[in-house]
Order: sequence, then C-alpha cells, then structure tokens
Amino acid sequence: MTDKVRITLMICTSAAGRRVPIAVVGKSKKPECFNLVDKVPLPYVNQSNAWFTAEITVWWINNVFWPFHCGKYGDVPCILVLD
Repeated sequence: MTDKVRITLMICTSAAGRRVPIAVVGKSKKPECFNLVDKVPLPYVNQSNAWFTAEITVWWINNVFWPFHCGKYGDVPCILVLD
C-alpha cells in the first residue's frame, strides 16, 4: 500500500448506549471534502500522521466528550475508559 491518505476516528458510547459525536483526525488542515459544506459536520482536527496523540485526546475530551456528557447528564463526574 503506497497511498498515505489516512484518517482516524474516535468512536465512543456511554454505558446507557448514547453515542458521543464521532471525532476525526486527519492529515490535511482543510480537507477538500469540507469545501462542499458551510459548516464541518463533525469535530475534526489535523495532525501530521492522523494519530490520536496525547494532545489530540485532551482536545477530544475537552471539546467533544465533556460537552456531550454535560449536555446529557449535567456537570457530574464520570468514568472514561480508553483502549
């Protein structure tokens, strides 16, 4: 495989079965597919190799997971298990 176009998805659900919005890590700062829409339909961040690094994981927790959790359950503690 010589093509180096990659994306990584963060997929998460709660124990109750509620789906957290999917987050995408890609290599491009502004992918061409987003030119077709006015607003990006899902959380997206770029990184040189499209991996979830520690910094990207902190971004995901602060900008995707925690707002979802607070919206559904309020500002209460939760347990997050990552694999």
